[in-house]
Amino acid sequence: KEALLDFTKIATINPNFPDTHHNTAIVEDKLGNEKKSILYFDKAIQLNPLLPKAFYNRGVVYGKLGNYSGAIFDFSRELQLRPTDDETYFGRGNIYSKQGLFDKAIADFTKAIQYNSANKDYYYNRGIAFLNQEEAQFALADLSKVIQLDSKYAAAYVNRGFLFLKQNEFERAIQDLTIAIRIDSN
Repeated sequence: KEALLDFTKIATINPNFPDTHHNTAIVEDKLGNEKKSILYFDKAIQLNPLLPKAFYNRGVVYGKLGNYSGAIFDFSRELQLRPTDDETYFGRGNIYSKQGLFDKAIADFTKAIQYNSANKDYYYNRGIAFLNQEEAQFALADLSKVIQLDSKYAAAYVNRGFLFLKQNEFERAIQDLTIAIRIDSN
């Protein structure tokens, strides 16, 4: 809340400084004031339509509010400005997943991985999208990659375990689900 007061003071001194509005929007979002946050993002973008991460951050808030078309628009706009931004591909992929547009989600998660192959969440979300498309071998590969990157990622073990169960690989399913239980109990 102190940060919000500081940004408000700066905005009073110089109301045409886009970074102040952008940072205020981020703080408002963190305080749970998403609708106020959108207004500050709008102002920041109005003052500087090329402001790095402004469209991305507003897209995240739109996603929280369930405004998926607004989120997709903002993530797409951010990608026009920064076409190699893995976080933006990931964010848009998550929105596509929420909409059940798994082909588009997979394409965006794949792009995110192309630009940052060390992020386990990118593989996990793509694996879940593959599961939703009933593409077991691709889902298995991604969930296994998650576990390779982070052996304590319980959700990856759970989903891979259920995948093994569907494939009648009961020993492997029990093994993964047991590991998941052990991780979650710690």
